[in-house]
Amino acid sequence: MEDASPNTCEHREVELLSPWELIRKYTCVACGGVLTCSCDAVLATRVLRHQALTGTDSYSAARVAVTHPLTPNVCDDCRGLPPKPFPRSEQRGATTKIHRYYWRELWTESHLRFLQWCDDEGISTVDDAGKSLVLWLEHQQHKDQMKQIEREVLAEIKQLHATHPKYVYDEPSDADVLKANGVRVTDAKAAYLTPTRDRVLVLPLGVTDQTQAQSVEEFVATRLRADGREVMFCESLPFQALYGCLMYLWVQDPADPLIRPAGVSREGQGGTDGQLIWTLLPADYGRQAHADRRQAELEAHLDFIGSTTDDLLWAFDYWLEYSRPLRQYLWAYSAEDEQRARTIIGVLGVERVKTILRWLAESYWDRYVGWPDLLTWHETPDGPRGVLFVEVKSSSDRLSDDQKTWIEGNRETLGFDFEIVKVNRTLRMQVTE
Repeated sequence: MEDASPNTCEHREVELLSPWELIRKYTCVACGGVLTCSCDAVLATRVLRHQALTGTDSYSAARVAVTHPLTPNVCDDCRGLPPKPFPRSEQRGATTKIHRYYWRELWTESHLRFLQWCDDEGISTVDDAGKSLVLWLEHQQHKDQMKQIEREVLAEIKQLHATHPKYVYDEPSDADVLKANGVRVTDAKAAYLTPTRDRVLVLPLGVTDQTQAQSVEEFVATRLRADGREVMFCESLPFQALYGCLMYLWVQDPADPLIRPAGVSREGQGGTDGQLIWTLLPADYGRQAHADRRQAELEAHLDFIGSTTDDLLWAFDYWLEYSRPLRQYLWAYSAEDEQRARTIIGVLGVERVKTILRWLAESYWDRYVGWPDLLTWHETPDGPRGVLFVEVKSSSDRLSDDQKTWIEGNRETLGFDFEIVKVNRTLRMQVTE
């Protein structure tokens, strides 16, 4: 590191603090200063003032103060360097690669144009106290205008990408992911009802009674049960409940110097019906930094919770109520979530459950979703045998980013027997009234 004063440093080498903030911050390698780029001046001063003076470290979640606001030539674009892609995960209404790769460009250009439109129309973008009204104007008073601007910007960026792409889409295909991770794919045939509204409904071939139509997950579960297997619908929530209960003493350790209160409101079975509840969380909870910082305590806790399946079941039942505030924070608090988590302990056993807990603890927010649809096994006098995780896909389904993360994690660490069952559309049937 060069010996440089923050006041005289030329900031020749900077590192991005977090790619996910709209007003990005950079750390100077030489002086340690935290900078924003002058190209963000309009948005930093007129729209996102609350983001202009502090940033969040993506590794530790620590809040850091900006020491050099709006410094010239900080970002890659301003330095003439190839910009690095930071694609977002698929979200509702934003699943295309244009939305995922160009999310920041879409947001930035749309807001700049909206500000220009307000200026042209003589619309004030601040209140009497000088507080920005831009976000309120966009989402309330002039939302139709904002939507029109967003459509125009999206069309232009699509055209720009077609002729002079800023980012290269180099994500592996589903087939590449499955091959690289040794995932077997089993094909099943079914008749698809069409049209259907909320979800795909199918029937076994040869069955015409549409009252027997099922989701593709239920269709595969029925086939597994016909083979004498037990089946539990799982996905992610029971694993969140498992983690929230068995790991709450480690997560909420009062000896952790970074522990602080966190408020949350949850509705539904076991929720708080809109009332705020409080729990304790370390400031870096769910990040890799949390596990790195408390690695010794993590291993000690996993030893403490027991060495047999019965030990885990006892600890789960004993800690269930004590852990409720944390599980409410994690959205895993219903009676069904609790029961399915308990089933997971009984089916997988102590060592495999501890493997799951450690894997989640090491980077919870990157790993807590993406779990397969079904857990299935043969029940024998000697206990569960032939344990298998199954992800069910309809003809048009693709793997989500979270599912790809789980598949890679399963190959590298978890080691569960896993397959994808693809329910292929062999026949179409018109829905009858």
